Amino acid sequence: SLRIDFRKGRFGLWSVADGLVHYPQLSPAGADMMVGISGTGPARNLAQIVSDSRLQLEARSGFNPANVSGDGEMRFELTRPAIENAPASSYRYVGEGTIRDGGLDRAVGTFGLTESDAGIRLDQTGIEIDGFGALAGAPVRFRWSYPFGVEDALAQLTATSLFTPDTLNAFGIVGRAYLSGEVPVQIAADLNGTQIKSLEAELDLTTARLDVAEVNWVKPAGAEADAVFRIDQDASGPKTFAALQASDAKLEGVLELEPNGRLVSADLARAFLKDRADVRGTVRRNEENDLVFQLRGAFLDLSRLVPNMSQLGGSGTPAARMGGVRLDAVLDRLTLREGFDMLGANMQLISSAQGLQTFEASGLTQTGADFTAAFDSSGLGDPSFLVTCGDASFLASVFLGTDALEDGELEMSGTLATGDLPSQVRIQVKDGRLRDAPILTQLLSLASIRGVSDTLSGEGVLFTEIDVPLAIAGTRYDIVGARASGPALGLTANGFVNTDGGDIDIDGVLVPSFGVNSALGGIPLIGDLFVSRKGEGVVSLRYGIEGTLERAQVSVNPLSAITPGVLRRIFENPAEAPLPEEGAPIEDE
Repeated sequence: SLRIDFRKGRFGLWSVADGLVHYPQLSPAGADMMVGISGTGPARNLAQIVSDSRLQLEARSGFNPANVSGDGEMRFELTRPAIENAPASSYRYVGEGTIRDGGLDRAVGTFGLTESDAGIRLDQTGIEIDGFGALAGAPVRFRWSYPFGVEDALAQLTATSLFTPDTLNAFGIVGRAYLSGEVPVQIAADLNGTQIKSLEAELDLTTARLDVAEVNWVKPAGAEADAVFRIDQDASGPKTFAALQASDAKLEGVLELEPNGRLVSADLARAFLKDRADVRGTVRRNEENDLVFQLRGAFLDLSRLVPNMSQLGGSGTPAARMGGVRLDAVLDRLTLREGFDMLGANMQLISSAQGLQTFEASGLTQTGADFTAAFDSSGLGDPSFLVTCGDASFLASVFLGTDALEDGELEMSGTLATGDLPSQVRIQVKDGRLRDAPILTQLLSLASIRGVSDTLSGEGVLFTEIDVPLAIAGTRYDIVGARASGPALGLTANGFVNTDGGDIDIDGVLVPSFGVNSALGGIPLIGDLFVSRKGEGVVSLRYGIEGTLERAQVSVNPLSAITPGVLRRIFENPAEAPLPEEGAPIEDE
């Protein structure tokens, strides 16, 4: 036998504290021999020695010893048969040590591990490093391991930390694009060197704030939420399975993200936002960098995006801006504004950084009537819209807040306010009934049109046509030549209503028995003499409404009923009649 004990020495850049070479049996050859050594030195030098040995650590795992820093302490023992060219399977070895104030450049992506204190253990089955450090400034508890003797093996990394958005981005998980604050994370990853081949992360998002501008959703800090990400890397890039669970949101799908965490595409198994959406489908970025949605599902709420009546005058809060978005959806329920849902809806939408560009939707109202809506602000002209509905009373209730209109078919069209120009809106109703309209009831009472007044408070007064042109600027609604006609009653209206303060000033004429009363209007010359204006009759009562919406003063001029139309015009105050714009054709009345 032979035994050599070393008191001190050098091994590369390491200082040897002690060592041993022991041959328990020199002859016959083949008995196990043992080599043991312990010392201190640069961690990089130790990593290089391991890499250059028969273990071939760098070549097999992609682990680069040049990225290692810090000071190490190590004890290594090797047992093998005392023969030349002993097979690798006959080796038995174990190494244990520590690294102090260590680091690993590009440990994950572009981020390095610093300020690390770790323990190292290796044997013939593999190598393991276990310790604490900082990754992208975040404290981390980690374990890195690599198996020996396994073909095409990958290194495994597990870590727990309180990560920042930048740290999450290093792992290919959505980060600073959507998240602020710190997030407790548990990660398990397979690595080829520093490249992530697969990763699973569990995130506790309770203390963080999430802001997903693409769908206008915010989770405030303190609200409970968690997420699971699974990432697989292939030749086309990373594919991420994501599952998000919050009190008001759920998301399950396969995502493709850019290195900065921005969404490239998604196949959504489910996307749910409380009272906002419950859909499935796909999302892609096109060549113009717009997000293209193709969705199917239970419901979608676009009330924050579609302009409402207050915005027609240019005074409302602008519709939400979604950026570059194209949306094609088939939905059981589509909400266009609070209180108004479209059923069985088909919808197409295009939005840019400037806001909504085009919108088209068709379906049914809650009452089962056909409904279509279109909006276009993509051209050179003013933004325009068109709404049609087979149930005018339903839309009047939703958009105008009145239950006075029953039945009827409605068409509403116009252009929205731009610059100093007001919105121009035209509302047309066919075969609608008015009932329980207080101001109209008061008018009919003062005009002593008792039969119609009784009908108004009962089954309602039928108007075969209602035409209301409006100019809307801010909170002021100017009525320009409105007309309504039916078998029992006709009326005209001009004036304004200001919803800010409730001011009202409207005048016009009432025409009892409109069908018979206006018949003379179709006779040339005689009709002009006795009827004068479209919408009036031989017997027409002038009325006026002034004051406020809460306390309107209603008046009727009974003498106007016996005044021929051409003379009736003389009694009007010419100062109140609006002048035509310069260059505009004078309407033939």
